[in-house]
Amino acid sequence: MKIPKKLKIGGHVYDILWMPNNRKQCGETETADLKIRISPEFPQSQQEETIIHEILHAVRVQLSLNDSDTDKEERMVNALAGALYQVLNDNRMLK
Repeated sequence: MKIPKKLKIGGHVYDILWMPNNRKQCGETETADLKIRISPEFPQSQQEETIIHEILHAVRVQLSLNDSDTDKEERMVNALAGALYQVLNDNRMLK
């Protein structure tokens, strides 16, 4: 998968940026600033799954599916991102 420099999600254009190399997390989404950051330190497959994960966070906000339980939200997005990545990868939709 080629990770784009910009991505339209719910009518908004997010900038896709690379995180500084001193970060330990795979990615982060800032919906208020329309930015998604991905760490280049991880393997390509992890970067691909991470962009899907961060897209799901942005979609959740666009759909007003806010959950005050941050841990619960992260577990849900993690599970969905992993499953969606596997489906796309297994069906050769990422290349």
